[in-house]
Amino acid sequence: MENGKTLQFKIAEICIKVETDSPVVLYKLKLLCQDFLTREKRCDIFMQIINKNTPRPEKKDSLSLKEISFGADRFGFSKDNGTFRVFYIPRKEKNFLEMGRIDLLRKKSIFYNSSSNNAVYGRDMLGSFLRLTLEIFFAQRRCFFVHACAVKKDNQGFVFIGPSSSGKTTLARLLKDWEVLSDDFVCIKNKDGACYVYATPWRSYCDAFVRVKRIFFIEKSNFIEFKRLNANRLLFEFSPHTFLNFPYREVADKIISSTTSVIERVPCYKMRFSLDKDGIKNGLCNLK
Repeated sequence: MENGKTLQFKIAEICIKVETDSPVVLYKLKLLCQDFLTREKRCDIFMQIINKNTPRPEKKDSLSLKEISFGADRFGFSKDNGTFRVFYIPRKEKNFLEMGRIDLLRKKSIFYNSSSNNAVYGRDMLGSFLRLTLEIFFAQRRCFFVHACAVKKDNQGFVFIGPSSSGKTTLARLLKDWEVLSDDFVCIKNKDGACYVYATPWRSYCDAFVRVKRIFFIEKSNFIEFKRLNANRLLFEFSPHTFLNFPYREVADKIISSTTSVIERVPCYKMRFSLDKDGIKNGLCNLK
């Protein structure tokens, strides 16, 4: 729901309220979250967007940051009690730019909005900060995000995990006769002794969720093959596609625990696939 300076949306049954004085930012968020807007009054996570001049870049040598790669970008974190300072790390510069702060205890984040930052670094700073915020807070609620395509067939969910160019969008196109939740970025949640996959505002086709039946780590090939993976190595399989390597234990341990619960409940496979649509569908439906 949009109301003046605020907007509220819901992902995986978790309500996020955003407050900003910028009509442009509000409009962009409304477009991004248009299928996820909610009228629920509760607020599980609060994000405030403050318009301000470009923060003065801080020299790398003056900060003690723990770094993490997130997609094609790198970010740095420092921690003071329960609050994380979040920095964007340009690849060819020695200075770090503070994007905002995330208060884990108060369930609140603040983003420093500056159009010049986006222009200088050529990045959607707000979108990246929003995803970082949700990654950290959702971990406290037995949820985690993963780069994956997800489809729904007869109230059963199939999740296809892989890096860029691995075939997630291709599978979504081949399985378009089924209900596609997303072709790139989903949320997996442990709830009531089961695992569910939820669409997110990023590259999703609907606001939907379904119980997960099977998970696949995908690879393009000229043939179709499914191989059950050993549970002992599945955390390593998940690691490149999730926030398992977050540099602070209070977040990383939650994600590890949630991922372990998924591994214990859902069969996981290595999937090699060709462009044989019928062969893929038959393989998924007949897999034992």
